[in-house]
Amino acid sequence: MTTGSTTSIPGRQVAAQERQGLTVDGVIPSRVVHPQDLEEAAGTLRLCAQAGAGVVVVGGGTQLRLGAPPRRFDVALVTDRLDRLLEYEPADLTCRVQAGMKVEALQAELGRNGQWLPLDPPSPDRATIGGMVAANACGPARARYGSVRDWVIGITVAYPSGAIARAGGRVVKNVAGYDLMKLHTGALGTLGVILEVNLKVQARPEQSLTLQAGFDRAEQAAACALALTRQYLQPAVAAAVDRRAGASLGLDAETPFTLALRLEGYRTEVDAAAALVEEAVVSHRGRMRAGERPAELWAGVRDWVAPQDPEAVVLAAWVPTPSGRTAPSWQSRLRAWCRSGQRGPRRAPCWRGCARPPARRGRWSSPARRPS
Repeated sequence: MTTGSTTSIPGRQVAAQERQGLTVDGVIPSRVVHPQDLEEAAGTLRLCAQAGAGVVVVGGGTQLRLGAPPRRFDVALVTDRLDRLLEYEPADLTCRVQAGMKVEALQAELGRNGQWLPLDPPSPDRATIGGMVAANACGPARARYGSVRDWVIGITVAYPSGAIARAGGRVVKNVAGYDLMKLHTGALGTLGVILEVNLKVQARPEQSLTLQAGFDRAEQAAACALALTRQYLQPAVAAAVDRRAGASLGLDAETPFTLALRLEGYRTEVDAAAALVEEAVVSHRGRMRAGERPAELWAGVRDWVAPQDPEAVVLAAWVPTPSGRTAPSWQSRLRAWCRSGQRGPRRAPCWRGCARPPARRGRWSSPARRPS
């Protein structure tokens, strides 16, 4: 790995206690920079480009393992001091946020007005808004609420030349200019450093209800989910787990397979959906169970790390297509995939029908490349 000179770059050397959090593929940067405003961040990038130094942007550090190894890693640009909520208009359902603000902190501010950003990236207490956008970290609620790019309406980015570019705007109906928001979403910072993000938000659901159903066979759970799909039921989150994976999520399952659903919306809407679920479960020889610690359950699905068990299976998704062949082959395909040792993104880019296999040697691969 080649390195550039960092003597002309501001910042400081990496402290011993920071090394673990800044290490990428066993490589530790020689300097770390904590810019306090847009101009300082852009100036740092310009100096790094002139010195030929490689930069990796660090938010909460939750996605540093994602992507191919960087060709160079000389400077860590940490966004922890860019952590303010710059603008928030509850009446307009929009806000402007600095990239280093934690997702959990933003949700707390929005919650004061009964609003939220309906995205659930892993580790929201550590994940930053900029990192969430750069990694397109959606979470299992994507099945109902869409991906990160569906909620970004404006963006501010710094480039290696030191230029600062803005795209989009502060209102939802915005069609002017190139759609750079979609370009930078999921790019892992390879095209520029995200410094500010404009987001649209929405009112929190009137009611949220978690239902769990136990099944003796995976085919029964899959058939039940398929039947609900054909009735156009769209849960906020759905997860199907076997007993091994359920144990890692804190479920005390009495049956080999569990189907869990989170229903959200108006109270009458949720009550009607719950009745449909109960009817479908009974008709497919399942047994309804009381929802056990729903907050902990869905946090576990969101942040799920498979136990050291190659047989554990979890499907955090919704049945994508009402195909009659889905139910009988669902479990067999999942187990065959897990046993094959195939590796993929830890969090699937599309949660509609995507399985999450156990980690192998603690590493996951992705075709995307990190900044160089």
